[in-house]
Amino acid sequence: MERYEGARLYVLDGEKETEVPLLKVMVNDSHSWAMPQSSRVPSAFARVKIRGRITFRLRFDEASGDSARVLPSGWNIMPSVRDGGKVIDFTLYSAGAYSLEPGRDPLKAIMIVADEYGEEPIDESKYENVITLGPGVHTKENNDLIGDNNKIVLESNTLLKLEEGAVLQGALTANEAKNIAVVGPGIIDGSTFDRQKDALVPLDFSSCEGVIIKDVTFLDPSAWVVNLYFTKDAIVDGVAIVSSRSNGDGITLQSCENVEVKDCFVRSYDDSLVCKNYALPYGNPDRDSHGSSRNIHFHDIVIWTDLAQSTEIGFETVGEEMENITFKDLTVVHAYHKPVVSIHNGNYADIHDISWENITVDDCSVGLGDAGKSHLVEMTAEYSATWSENPASGGTEIGDVHDIEVRNLLVRSVRSGLSPTFNFAGSKDQRLDPEFKGQIAMVSDVLMEDIELEGEMVLEGDSRIRKNEYTENISFAETGEKVTGATLRRSMSSEELDALEGPLLIE
Repeated sequence: MERYEGARLYVLDGEKETEVPLLKVMVNDSHSWAMPQSSRVPSAFARVKIRGRITFRLRFDEASGDSARVLPSGWNIMPSVRDGGKVIDFTLYSAGAYSLEPGRDPLKAIMIVADEYGEEPIDESKYENVITLGPGVHTKENNDLIGDNNKIVLESNTLLKLEEGAVLQGALTANEAKNIAVVGPGIIDGSTFDRQKDALVPLDFSSCEGVIIKDVTFLDPSAWVVNLYFTKDAIVDGVAIVSSRSNGDGITLQSCENVEVKDCFVRSYDDSLVCKNYALPYGNPDRDSHGSSRNIHFHDIVIWTDLAQSTEIGFETVGEEMENITFKDLTVVHAYHKPVVSIHNGNYADIHDISWENITVDDCSVGLGDAGKSHLVEMTAEYSATWSENPASGGTEIGDVHDIEVRNLLVRSVRSGLSPTFNFAGSKDQRLDPEFKGQIAMVSDVLMEDIELEGEMVLEGDSRIRKNEYTENISFAETGEKVTGATLRRSMSSEELDALEGPLLIE
């Protein structure tokens, strides 16, 4: 993997410095959609395992400014800056995902994912087939497991291990497989693939059951990244994603059931966390082939959204229901484009019992680039010329959105000149087709509770709240409790850290 130029990262043991490799990864700073992609610039990424308090030192070739910050801000990590920003020290005391930003400039960010040292390995005895990709770069030219299409196909009862130092330049696919797992800490790298000629979804599982995806890093994918389609009983745990090319969605779940996504870092150039309903196969007009989404839970995730929505239900919502989907303890370190919280019902699903709880937005910059509007929260049930009649749906009526809750949403900072808004809109169908013309789709029974923007509560009557005539019972309220946003889970308590004996541990 190519190393990042301009800075080096070290671990300190006293004054002894041990280097941690900083990888170069491309990110997109345009906040505008383009094919194959718009402006991309190099950034830095490192993934390590730590135990206890670990102090890092960054050395820059050039001065980076007299200040720095570490996000998520909820950790209250205060870096020490010297020599005009040529040296920055900071201490981490818990596993998690972090962005160290010299000069408080996100374009200079050093992204660090710190995993807890000593986690229990996966039980290999549960799998009949174990595939190990060891250190080195794996391509179709040097690994017979990878087909001419650059894909490894996983069958039932298979565990694939990407060991430390392994880099797969290819993709993993599975169809109608049961009991399969992909575990890291290796990397799946898409940098060698062209976005238009040979775009690859690096992990693409369809109609599978019993899936585990754990501790894998995905860098520079040439399409969307983790894709589960008509899949049941899955866990996505400890995944790290940095994408910067068109349609670079992070984790996308399509007509899935019983899925848990946790402890991940997702920096995406399209929706970061997204649920959709589709047909099987894609575009099948027979409604018996359309799948519902239910029992999906996202929690304890750090998000950086360069384009589109941080969390999204829709627009493609072909299928009877989308229900019991939760987002909890999410920290959005940067939201640059479209809403942080969004539901867009562009087809006929009945979308209900969806909740967001304990959400922090460190940097709310929604509305930049070609976003068009500065919505922080948006929930709509409207026809979309782009999505309601594309091959995914074949043209459908528009369903309702109801019984939605957003609780304890904390926005710490809003970019100067922007004013985040809250948009709720149902619709009366204006299509000429008599099958659809005049039908009403409602957005109703939405509770927005304890919503705080830069120290100010958002309550009924706020000018930033917008509702059209096809909405009902949308309320903003406060409980009187402190708005705290996401709860950040520490690997060890203060007492455990103080009692820790032995040398520093890091990999």
